[in-house]
Amino acid sequence: MAVELAANTIGQLIDEFVNHLSLLPLTEVLKRVTMPESYC
Repeated sequence: MAVELAANTIGQLIDEFVNHLSLLPLTEVLKRVTMPESYC
């Protein structure tokens, strides 16, 4: 039961992460990938 709940939560987090990324301009995504230290 707990494993299923954790899997569902992780799945939702991934979905939100992907949805959030899709809303960002491509340049912002590239900045975060190439210069992650500036977002710490």
